[in-house]
Amino acid sequence: LPSVDEPAIVSKPVPRGTETILVVDDDREARLLMQEWLQEQGYRVLEVGDGETALLLAVQQPEPIHLLVTDVMMPEMNGKELARRLAALRAGLKVLYVSGCSEEVLASYGVTRPGDEWLPKPFTIEGLAAKVRKILDRT
Repeated sequence: LPSVDEPAIVSKPVPRGTETILVVDDDREARLLMQEWLQEQGYRVLEVGDGETALLLAVQQPEPIHLLVTDVMMPEMNGKELARRLAALRAGLKVLYVSGCSEEVLASYGVTRPGDEWLPKPFTIEGLAAKVRKILDRT
């Protein structure tokens, strides 16, 4: 038990949800970690390693996809281009960009514009869950 002098550490519960999230990252370990973390919070997670596969999945998937979580810098198709193309297929799709790049590099990809949501790598499960919930709850 903590002594009177030591405050007890109170951790806030990690936000949960049931929406469907599409995770796209060419880094397999990062992608699978995000999938695991989000599934632990109750989300349905689809994960793929590149933009072309994500577009195919979006066409074939009959159910709604509520959120795209995508890396910014990927071979062939970057995250901003993927988000643009998916938005044409899925009206109302919300997007969270994740990246280990600096804000200056992200700006060169057009990812730091007002309304864009991004999370710098590395991040925690709490950071990811809070950002995902914030975006999904926005009307």
